[in-house]
Amino acid sequence: EKDGFSALQIGAVDNPKLKNVTKPLRKHFEKGGVNPKRKLWQFSVTEDALLPPGTTILARHFNPGQYVDVTGITIGKGFQGVMKRHGMKGQPASHGVTKTHRKMGATGGGGDPGRIWPGKRMPGRMGNKRRV
Repeated sequence: EKDGFSALQIGAVDNPKLKNVTKPLRKHFEKGGVNPKRKLWQFSVTEDALLPPGTTILARHFNPGQYVDVTGITIGKGFQGVMKRHGMKGQPASHGVTKTHRKMGATGGGGDPGRIWPGKRMPGRMGNKRRV
């Protein structure tokens, strides 16, 4: 309301160590009468949607059938091959195939275009990405 619009600030995960909270944020939490939080988000809302400070938001706050976007970090799996990372089939188990059973196969043309196309699915780091 102070900056010309109505907003709701939501904090998550209590911060047990006060020394890790900056003084301006510490005063901000004290003014609201809540414990310091590790995460803090702000959402623009209408006047009738404002909640009193310290209100716990549970699942019953939302209506049945209402869509909610949940964002998080996926589990990191490190460097993975194409079979795990992209679900490729790999090479045959026999019929002349030697030591390339879990490899991807051809990566593109030789003389023309003489390079690998951007976006080619290859081995690499899997997971540890922000997803909605």
